[in-house]
Amino acid sequence: MTFKAFTETQWNAIRAVRRAWPVDIDWIKFRAELEAQGQIYWIQHKNRKKIETPSAMRKRLKAIEGQLGKLEAAINSVPYTPPDLTPVRQWVQDLFLLYASLEAADKFGFAGRSNYFRDMLCEWLLIEWVNTLGGDLSFSRDEFQTPYGPLIDFLSIVLTAILGRAPGPSGAAKIIEQHRKADD
Repeated sequence: MTFKAFTETQWNAIRAVRRAWPVDIDWIKFRAELEAQGQIYWIQHKNRKKIETPSAMRKRLKAIEGQLGKLEAAINSVPYTPPDLTPVRQWVQDLFLLYASLEAADKFGFAGRSNYFRDMLCEWLLIEWVNTLGGDLSFSRDEFQTPYGPLIDFLSIVLTAILGRAPGPSGAAKIIEQHRKADD
């Protein structure tokens, strides 16, 4: 799945989550920025998939390092001045360190069901809800303690359009609460 733009039905649903919006919202600009954020999410997602997993690449680099040692021994057995393999060895070490740091970042932002790009999209949505759309980071709960309200609806509609799915009301409430705690 990828995201290009909101359908008119999706856009109308977004506009309908509140009865009264502030009058100074530039809806054309906001829609363009919101669609751009959705497109950026998918570009990041695709680029991350192109990179081999850090642990697999580190194993491959270790194997190359071992082959370099064998190659150096074979080259040194020839009675001529050997080429300098130091730059190649340094290149392998640099890549090894890069993938070691990516593996550490992977555990931070992508372990299990975590998705750093999705989290940043949600963060951006909440910031825009407050700063551009003039909303509060609030929601209500019904008699069954199920969260509801314009912000819950906004997150649900936007995330479904961009990601193809969205958390339920309790998941959206958790996103909001985590954002509030981060702001404290």
